[in-house]
Amino acid sequence: TPDGTMVEVMREATISADPIGLSILRGMENDPRTLDKLFDGINETYDDRHMWLAPYVPGQSCTVCISLHRPVTLGAIRFWNYSKTPTRGAKTFSLFLDQRLLFQGCMKRAPPRSQTDDTTPDFVQTVLFT
Repeated sequence: TPDGTMVEVMREATISADPIGLSILRGMENDPRTLDKLFDGINETYDDRHMWLAPYVPGQSCTVCISLHRPVTLGAIRFWNYSKTPTRGAKTFSLFLDQRLLFQGCMKRAPPRSQTDDTTPDFVQTVLFT
């Protein structure tokens, strides 16, 4: 928002995805990597209980739709790619607002898990609106 506060997406929006997640696959009905994990606030992690994962089908897109319940001024959107297995994350993405393309580009790969380094890796990718 203009004053720098974050939009509480889980309270202020309707969220959908196509495909909804791995739970559509036989034997994966109870997979914990569900859509709500995109907004659970635990972003810089390798714990897949805090991630969303959808089946990959070559030639098809995965779509996440966030419909805000009120007009909001956005200054930026932050993304965290799938990190349990960084090679499984998104490679490219497009960002639309009211059916208009705002951004199209490459998604930053999640950092590999370090066995020796105690520093916190940089997971986030920010798209700024100016």
